[in-house]
Amino acid sequence: MSFNTNQLRALQQLLQTQMNQEDGLVAFKAGRMNFDSVNKTVTADNKRGRIRVTRDESGLLHFQWYNRVSKQKDIDLIIFPNTATWKKVNMCKDGRVYLLKVENTKRFFWMQEEKDDKDEENCDKINKLFTGQSLDDNSTNPSSTNQNIGNPLGRFGAGGAGGQLSQAQLLNMFSSQSNGNTATPSTATNTAPQNFQQTLADAFASVIQQQGGIGNILQQQQQQQ
Repeated sequence: MSFNTNQLRALQQLLQTQMNQEDGLVAFKAGRMNFDSVNKTVTADNKRGRIRVTRDESGLLHFQWYNRVSKQKDIDLIIFPNTATWKKVNMCKDGRVYLLKVENTKRFFWMQEEKDDKDEENCDKINKLFTGQSLDDNSTNPSSTNQNIGNPLGRFGAGGAGGQLSQAQLLNMFSSQSNGNTATPSTATNTAPQNFQQTLADAFASVIQQQGGIGNILQQQQQQQ
């Protein structure tokens, strides 16, 4: 049993996606700030928090804030392209404060990371995502970028419109590797997209086990390159 190039690339992409799932696209420690609209002042909330920017299964971008103690997600905003910005508040001299502006709504956050060496990089990444771009794509076309991000396994040059593999095709491809049987198009289509990720992950896990671990699979990829 061996993998073709498309399968290896899809497998590597899915593994990377699952490794990054917990932290999303951008993540760092930050606390919330309370804004006094009357006095035009902000005060820090001492709760330990974490900001996470991620995409859901449909490709929509989310800006989230978690309480690191309670694990509760207190903020979950859907960000559409070119409707939000993330900027440092340079007027604040006693801390590292950033402003999230979503259309006409403002939210302030203070950085809780001990070092500031990633602040600027994270700021650039967030603003790039806010314009609809991918972090690994220089394209500024939000529609084409969102399509690629929404389906992280969708650009492998075989099948589907525009040379993309559909979810049904991917499921069929890996199901045949994992159990020796080829799923019919109707079966694969019924499985995707509702339970697609779990089903495909199970198929990958079975294939990885049969191949003797991810190390052997990556070695096969290197030999094919």
